[in-house]
Amino acid sequence: MAAYTLPSGQKVIFLYEDRDQSYKGRGIEDHLKVLECFAAIWNSNYPDKCGRFPSLSATNAWPAGAIVVSSGHHKSNHSIGEDQHITAYVCSEAGWNSVPRRSNACVHIYSMDEDVSMGFMGYWIKNSNSNNFKSKLVLEKLQRALENERKMPPNY
Repeated sequence: MAAYTLPSGQKVIFLYEDRDQSYKGRGIEDHLKVLECFAAIWNSNYPDKCGRFPSLSATNAWPAGAIVVSSGHHKSNHSIGEDQHITAYVCSEAGWNSVPRRSNACVHIYSMDEDVSMGFMGYWIKNSNSNNFKSKLVLEKLQRALENERKMPPNY
């Protein structure tokens, strides 16, 4: 679990152990590059793969102040035909700074050719439900990640 601040200012929080941050040889640097491109696209109000704009479909999570990554690049167990993606919760500055912290968008973030080293391809707003990160386990992971703030990798 670790946290980074993108050059564009958004906080990225990974809710999984360090040993899991290199998915099948894909480094954390590649994940961060994809996430930074996603943040720029999201904050520019560019629509998702279904044509939904964040400012209209996920109003309370736009623009992004923090991105909480619950799953690195993976294949869905629920939607067999869906491309590999990163699952993340987008928080506005207000949502991130509220008590408890709050996200108002769960998104799937796609990379080119299902390979994070190839860069960002697009995203899908899976839902815009409010998530207060109430689970004791999630709160512990958030705290551990935030206590493990890291500098951006040198190869970034």
